[in-house]
Formats: sequence, structure tokens, C-alpha cells
Amino acid sequence: MTAITLSSAELTQVGILGVMRRISALENKREPKRGIKPETEWQADIEGMVGEYVLAKYFNKFWTPVVGKLDTDIGDVHGYQVRATPWRNGHLIINKDDPPKDIYILITGENTVGFTWWVRGWLVGGDGKREEWWEAKQKNRYAYFVPQAELNEMSDLITF
Repeated sequence: MTAITLSSAELTQVGILGVMRRISALENKREPKRGIKPETEWQADIEGMVGEYVLAKYFNKFWTPVVGKLDTDIGDVHGYQVRATPWRNGHLIINKDDPPKDIYILITGENTVGFTWWVRGWLVGGDGKREEWWEAKQKNRYAYFVPQAELNEMSDLITF
């Protein structure tokens, strides 16, 4: 696992992009999905943007964030799907309808949306859809919650 620390300027820029993504969703009347509550919509968009930026910084590759439409067909960062959580011990969440051939990478915070984030590991979507990981950590919010110990090392990922 690798720690990535963001500067104040980076966190500010990425936060603004998350706000732009939320406003675009509001303009396009996109409803939050998968258990995101109305009171956490803004935070979810900011956390998602932070996760994408952290992965791009990890790869040392330029990142063009998508605002105004969904990016599920192209991936969040250079074809990879990013799952970010501010929780240090968070799980990689894979949803039932997530493409099984996509690669999902877990980014976690330090129990807050702060400056330091960790690139925890990756998994192919289909490999994460195991019955023992299917659960609801919130009421009626079922998904596959893959433990960090089950993720592949980033060094094993063949990159672009």
C-alpha cells in the first residue's frame, strides 16, 4: 500500500471539481445511487474526485476528470474504476451490476477527507462478486464488500 499526500492547493482543486460534479448531477436531475443519502451527496462526489486524483498521482499520469456525464464506460482514471472511502479500514465495494471485467482500485483516507490517502490494492470485478462478501452495511444497501486483505498488490497490476 502506498500513501499519497495532497497539498492544500491539490485538495482545494479536487474539492472544487467534486462540487462541480454534484452541481452537474443536480442540473441533470441524476438521483444518487446505491445508498448515498441526500445529506451525503456532496461529500460522496468530493470523496470520489479525491480518489480519482490520488490514483492519477500514484500513476504519475495526467488525469482528466469527467464532469457533466457518467464515466462508467471509460473508467475513472485511465480505464480503471476507483472506489474511494474516507475510512482507513474500508472495503472495496463492488455492486451487482458493475462490469465483471473492469479493474477496481480501492483508495482510503485516514477516517476523514484529509490530506493523506492510501492506494490499497485492486481486484477484477468478477473476482469480487463472491457470495460471502454480499452484505448490507446500511439498511437495504447490498453490495459485495471485499476486505482489503483480499486485494491484489498494486505492483501486480500491469499498467498502461
